[in-house]
Amino acid sequence: IAGIISRTCCAPLEMVSTVMMCRGDECQSMWAELKRTWKTEGLAGLFKGNGANCLKVAPSRGTQFLVYEMVKRQLVANSIPLSAGARLFAGGVAGMVAATIVYPIEVIKTMLTVFPEECKETPGGALGCALRNGIGGLYRGLGPTLVAMFPYVGVEFMVYETLKRRYEALIGATAGVAALLILGAIGGAAAQASAHPL
Repeated sequence: IAGIISRTCCAPLEMVSTVMMCRGDECQSMWAELKRTWKTEGLAGLFKGNGANCLKVAPSRGTQFLVYEMVKRQLVANSIPLSAGARLFAGGVAGMVAATIVYPIEVIKTMLTVFPEECKETPGGALGCALRNGIGGLYRGLGPTLVAMFPYVGVEFMVYETLKRRYEALIGATAGVAALLILGAIGGAAAQASAHPL
């Protein structure tokens, strides 16, 4: 649920990010692309691909948290302390597992965002576009994605959980909503910065 809410709130920025990655030469800046999309496609254009993105993020984030906690339990069971490195490893494994499961949805979301006309602006049309080269089309680019997911999700979980534990030790109480929002934002920013080239 949290993943769906956060993705929807950030959908216009996600759309611009995807377009700039795939059509970099045609884009001047983030603001110029937002304005162009608003003028040519309206509000719906700012949220294109968000439905598929929400379908992807729910199982992806759920799987990440599940696998992250499972790996942490295994580390503790094997007498490995939950250091920042252990959290990085657990998060990295969680990111790779989740990415593998939801990758076809990521391909469909990207096709809808970058080639809406060719894909008839529907998930079914995007599926057809992806399958032009066979079932492998749904997994095109999975290798680099798995390489990127290890540091991305690993750093995100490591930074968030480490900062949260230190913050709670500093104040001597459980972190509130505002603190969790800020710590989550810092974790997400650190993750994006560390893995963006991948």
